[in-house]
Amino acid sequence: ITGRRCGSYENFQGELDACLGPLLSGQGVTPAPVWLSEFGTDVRDNYWNYIIRYLEDRRLDFAYWSINGEKRFNESETYGLLKDDNAAVRHPWKLKMLQEVTREM
Repeated sequence: ITGRRCGSYENFQGELDACLGPLLSGQGVTPAPVWLSEFGTDVRDNYWNYIIRYLEDRRLDFAYWSINGEKRFNESETYGLLKDDNAAVRHPWKLKMLQEVTREM
């Protein structure tokens, strides 16, 4: 699912719920632990906003991809939370939103 393709949040939510929903809710369902792993972006678009909202709405645990600033020597990891120096924050908006999601859990 990408932000450009999902349209509304409801469509995005519906796509993920079709896969994860039976694990999270339903008649006679004991919610299972669900871990959303290795998602990331370098732009604040619909996909980013929707995935953060989905994490909050469904109270899912997650692993963000990635923290490092380099993919390999002299090649930036633009999804990384850190810049190439592996110390400075690349996208403060992203770090702030991830911190807010973890506080709400």
